[in-house]
Amino acid sequence: MKAGFKFLLVMSALIIAAVVYSNPQKIRQALPPGLNHLSEARLVEVKDADGKVILTGHFPATGDHKNEIERTATLAGTGVDPDAKGKAEIELVKKDGGFAKEELEITVERLAPSAGFRLYVDGNEVSAFTTSRGGKASLKFSSRYGKK
Repeated sequence: MKAGFKFLLVMSALIIAAVVYSNPQKIRQALPPGLNHLSEARLVEVKDADGKVILTGHFPATGDHKNEIERTATLAGTGVDPDAKGKAEIELVKKDGGFAKEELEITVERLAPSAGFRLYVDGNEVSAFTTSRGGKASLKFSSRYGKK
C-alpha cells in the first residue's frame, strides 16, 4: 500500500472517531402526555440510574410575549457531578386561545460517558436517555413531531 493512501485511511478513521465521540445522542419525539402544562413548567432535573440529581435548573417566570413564550433554564451540576452542565429551553406559540406549537429542548454535557439518565420536569419523569461516549445528549420534544 502506498504511504499516501495509508495516510488517507488513517486520517479518515480519526475523523470518523472524533465525530462519533463528540456527537451527542439526539432524541426527537412528540411531547409526552405528562408535559401537558409546559407553560407552567418550573423545575428541570437530570437524575442518574441511582436516582441522584446530577443537573438541576429553574425556568424563570418571565419570558412571555404576546404570541409566544420562551424560557431558558441553565442546568448546573450538583455535588454529585459538579462539572456537568446543560440548558433547557421551552418555546410555546400561542394561537386561538391555545398553543399551536409546544417545544422542550434539553442539551447536556460533561456527564458520565455512555451512561443512562432520566429527565424530569416538575417532578414528573419525561424520558430516559443515554449519553454519548463524550458524555453529551440532546433531547427535543415537540407537538409538531406528534402530528401526522
